[in-house]
Amino acid sequence: MKTYTYKDITIRWDAEILEVGNSAIRRTMNIADGYPKTVSLYDPIALRELAKPSNTIDFRFMGYNPPGVNNTAYELADISAKVVPGDCYEPEHVAVVMEMTERWEELRLRREYIIYPGIPAVSVRNFITAAVIPNVYWTYRERLRLSENRATNGPAYNAADALVPADTLTGRTAIEFLGRTDYSCDQVFEHPDPSGSANGNLLYVDDGSGAGFVFLQEAPPSAERRDMELFDFKFEDENDGRIVSCSWGIAPPEIVPGREYQSYRHTVIIYRNADEKRGAVHKYLAGRYADSLSNHVVMVNPWGCGDFAARAGESFLLAEIAAAEKLGAECYQIDDGWQRGGSLWELICANRHIHPDFWDVAPHKFFDGFTPLVATAAEHNIELALWTAPSFNTSYCDGADFAAAALKYHKMYGFRFFKVDSMVLGSYESERNLETMLRTIRDGSGGRILFNLDVTNGQRGGYFYLLEYGTLFLENRYIDWSGPIGYHPEHTLRSLWKLARCTRAQYLQIEVPYRRLLETIKPEPNPLFRCDPALYPWSYWAAVALFANMLLWLAPSLIVDEDIPELREVVELHKKYRKKIFSGDILPVGAEPDGTALTALWSRRADGGLLLVFREEGCPSDHDEIDLGCDIPTPTPVGGDLRASAVAHGGGVLITMPEKASFALFEY
Repeated sequence: MKTYTYKDITIRWDAEILEVGNSAIRRTMNIADGYPKTVSLYDPIALRELAKPSNTIDFRFMGYNPPGVNNTAYELADISAKVVPGDCYEPEHVAVVMEMTERWEELRLRREYIIYPGIPAVSVRNFITAAVIPNVYWTYRERLRLSENRATNGPAYNAADALVPADTLTGRTAIEFLGRTDYSCDQVFEHPDPSGSANGNLLYVDDGSGAGFVFLQEAPPSAERRDMELFDFKFEDENDGRIVSCSWGIAPPEIVPGREYQSYRHTVIIYRNADEKRGAVHKYLAGRYADSLSNHVVMVNPWGCGDFAARAGESFLLAEIAAAEKLGAECYQIDDGWQRGGSLWELICANRHIHPDFWDVAPHKFFDGFTPLVATAAEHNIELALWTAPSFNTSYCDGADFAAAALKYHKMYGFRFFKVDSMVLGSYESERNLETMLRTIRDGSGGRILFNLDVTNGQRGGYFYLLEYGTLFLENRYIDWSGPIGYHPEHTLRSLWKLARCTRAQYLQIEVPYRRLLETIKPEPNPLFRCDPALYPWSYWAAVALFANMLLWLAPSLIVDEDIPELREVVELHKKYRKKIFSGDILPVGAEPDGTALTALWSRRADGGLLLVFREEGCPSDHDEIDLGCDIPTPTPVGGDLRASAVAHGGGVLITMPEKASFALFEY
C-alpha cells in the first residue's frame, strides 16, 4: 500500500483500492479491474457511510466501449499524487491522477481527483484521447431521432461521475439555474423528488434530517450546454439506484482522433445537518477559489445612462471620472464606444469579422489615448476599467491578439478589470480558446488582471464556471424598460436572494441604476411589476447591492447634486463593512422576496455577523421573526433606518421595521 500525505490529506492506493480523503471526507474506489468503482463515501467526523459499493465504472463517454462491452478491458497504467501550490486561481491542494488505457479504440483516459485541506469535498475531472470517433449517430433534431440510433455502445448518456447512495439517503432535490438575465427575473428553480433524470448544477441527496451529500457540476447552466443528453443527472434505478452526474461539456461530433479533451469538474460535498447543508456549497466555493478584497470594488459602468456610446469621448469621460469620486466609487469602467473598430452592434448584429486594430483606442475620440483619463483618475482616487467583447464569432481563435491588446492596456494604463461581453460558448473549441485567452491575460499580468464576466445574454459560463477569472456581471436592466424586463428593486433583490442560497454573493455584481431617470424618461407601466419602482427610495435601490459587488449602472456626471448624498451614504456603508460582509457566508433568510415580504441577507462568521433586512413596499406588518437556525446576540442597527430594531429570539431574531420600502443593516 502506497501512502501520500499532506496536512490533513491522505491518499492511499495499491493494486485494488484507491482512497482519497482528508479529515472531513474520504472516498474509496475499487480499481482492481483497471478502472474506478466507488465503494465508499465516508464521513470521518460523523462516522457515517454515505454510499454503497458500485459494480459499474464511475465515468464514461458515450459511444466508446465501457468495460465488459464488446470484450473491452481497461488497464491501469499509473497512479500519482502531488501537491499543487496555490496561485491566483485556487489555493493549494492535492491532485491524484489515475491513468488508464483501452486497446480496441486505443483510449487513453486520465481521471483527476482534487481535494483541499479541511474541506469536505472531492472533485473529479476526466480527460480522454481516442484513436477513433465515438460510435454515435448524432443529430440535434431530437424529435426526429430514432432512439435505437442514439448510441451503439452502452447507455446514450455520459457519466462524468457516479455514486450509489446509502439506503438511508432517499431524498433528492435538483437545483437548476438560468442564465441570460436580460430575459428573466428567475434564475433559480428547485426540482424536488425528481425521478428518472433531472436538470441542474446541483443535486442534494440526503436522509431527511439534513445529512447527506450534494453533487456540484462546475459547468454552465443547463440550457447553455452542448451535451447530447437532455438532462444533467440520471437515476439508474435498475443499477441499485446509482446517481450519474452526466455533463462532460463535449458533443460527440466534436471529438477528433488523437486530440485530448477534458470534462467539466464534478464535485461531491458532504454535510452532516440542515445548517451545514445550506452552507455546504458556499464553504466549498470559498475554499475552491483564491480571493482577496482587492478583487472587489464599487464599480461605475455608465451604460445604464442609456446613451453612453454617443457621449463617449475624452471631455465627457474626464467629467465622469471626477464625478465618480463624489459618489464614493472606486472604479470607473469605460464601456462600448472607446474602441476604434465601432460598436458592439457590429459584432452581434452585423456579425462583423474584426481585426486586431478593432481594439485600438479611437483616435477621433481620444487624441492622446487614455493618458489624460489615467491622470485624472489618479487625482480622484479612481481606478479605470475597460469594457470588451472578444471575438465570439471566430470561437475566440484570435484570442492571442486580444490577449496582447489587453496586456498592452494593462501595462500602459494600469487597467486591472476588463468586462467580457457577448460571450458565446457554442463549442468545445470556443470554450477552450476563451479560457486560454483569459488565463494568458491573467498570467501575463502576474495575476493582477480580473474579468467581469457578463451573464446577461448569449451562451455563457453561468454561476459555477470560470469563477477563478473574476466576478459575474449579472444584470443589464434599464429604467426606460427598453429591454425585455426593465429594472425594479424587488426583482433584483429576489434574484440575489435566491442565488445566494446556492452560490456566493461575493462573486456577483449587482446593479444600482439612477432612480431620477424614472422622472425624465417617464416609462409606460410594466405589466411585470407589482408596483411602481418609484415607491422605493434610491437608498433602497442601492442597499439591494450592499452584500454583493456594487455596480453603479449610471453616468455620475449626469447625477443631480442633491441626489448624491443618498447614494453615497449607502456606498460608504458598503465599503465600511465590506471586509466583514465578504469574509462571512452570505445566506438568504426570512421570507422569499415577493414585494410583500420582510426578508434579509445574513453574513455569518464565527466571530459575529451582519444582517441586512428589507421591508418591501407591500409588507403589511412592521415586525416579523427571522429564523436563523441558531442563537445569536442581539444585533445593533448600524445603517439604513436606525429606528429599526432586532431582538434575539429562539434561534433567530424578531425584527421591527417601522417604514415600508426601507432597509436596515444590523451587526452583532
